[in-house]
Amino acid sequence: MIQTTDAVILRSERFRETSRLLTFLTPDFGKIHTLAKGVRRQPSRFGSTFQLFTCNRIVFYERKRSGLQLLSQCDLINPFSPIRSDLKRTACAVYFTELVDRATEPADPNGRLYALLLRALRDLSEKEDLREIVPLFEVKLLSLSGLMPELTRCQGCREKITAPCALSLQKGGILCDLCSKKEKGLLQLSMGILESIRHMASSPWELAHRIRIPEKNRGELTQMLRQFIAFYLDEKIRSRRFLEEVESL
Repeated sequence: MIQTTDAVILRSERFRETSRLLTFLTPDFGKIHTLAKGVRRQPSRFGSTFQLFTCNRIVFYERKRSGLQLLSQCDLINPFSPIRSDLKRTACAVYFTELVDRATEPADPNGRLYALLLRALRDLSEKEDLREIVPLFEVKLLSLSGLMPELTRCQGCREKITAPCALSLQKGGILCDLCSKKEKGLLQLSMGILESIRHMASSPWELAHRIRIPEKNRGELTQMLRQFIAFYLDEKIRSRRFLEEVESL
């Protein structure tokens, strides 16, 4: 069956001498793996350059019993060119696309996740103030992917948390002071960070983007999100190191 949809490129790999394997995130079909036959021999067959994080209009032959779809058309909609002229913005975009790729399964449509990625890429292209875009995207991604830790009630006694607590990766949420004494390897969290994460997760993007993380708490938030993402995605995100190196320049 022939299908048409908008799509953001998450991954692009060479395949044999003339073709390319492309992974897209789409609003209608979720993540899909496609094969663009002969594209390296005749690049003019497609209207896209197949660069990471570009938005395209694609046509593909959907094969229900196969995990690899045949791409027949790919027309560029938005290359997000301003991102590519700035190293930090490029590092953020590469990190975002890898996160989405790792956090999603094929053929599991999530229109809100697609809208999140598109919104983040637009902000990277257009906005000057990007101080909170990385933690905001991480929190929103965890929330929309069903991976967000429980940050309201203790995972031990189920009491509502109203004081500094600790995050348990194994239990997928926070523990109160009493319950945390029974566990090892916990990450301590302040109420300020908890409230910031809760607001980021529940507020619309524009409102959440206005949240400012105090510098004294930024390291705590970064460590918490990094450890949680690495634990639940069961692997390190390679582009995270690149982003950290760029941010340190």
